[in-house]
Parts: sequence; structure tokens; C-alpha cells
Amino acid sequence: MLNVEEAEEYGKINTAGTDYQSQNVPRVIKGDMSWEDYVKGLEDIDNDTAVELLQNYVDLASTVGR
Repeated sequence: MLNVEEAEEYGKINTAGTDYQSQNVPRVIKGDMSWEDYVKGLEDIDNDTAVELLQNYVDLASTVGR
């Protein structure tokens, strides 16, 4: 389980990603934004940190039953 600081950091990243998607998917569909620009915007969000936060616990859980 994420500690308080990790949960806050993950929450901020998750919110930023969700907001970005809800604002920009319609723009891509309407042709107002290119797919490449959409992907670049997603890459600018710190998804790697979010994955690292969760991966630490996946790794920990995978060692518990050994």
C-alpha cells in the first residue's frame, strides 16, 4: 500500500493524466490536435514516476510468497 507521500504524488500524476485525456481526446477526434502532439503531451506528464511508485509494491508482493 502506498504511504501518504506516495499516494499524494500518485494522485497528482493520475489527476493530471485524467484531465489531459479528457481535455485532449476530443481535440484529437475532431482533428484539432495531431496524434503526435497528443502523445507528446502525455509524455510530459510524469507517468514514469507513477509506474515506479506502483512497481515497487508489485515487486514487493511478488517476493512475499517465495
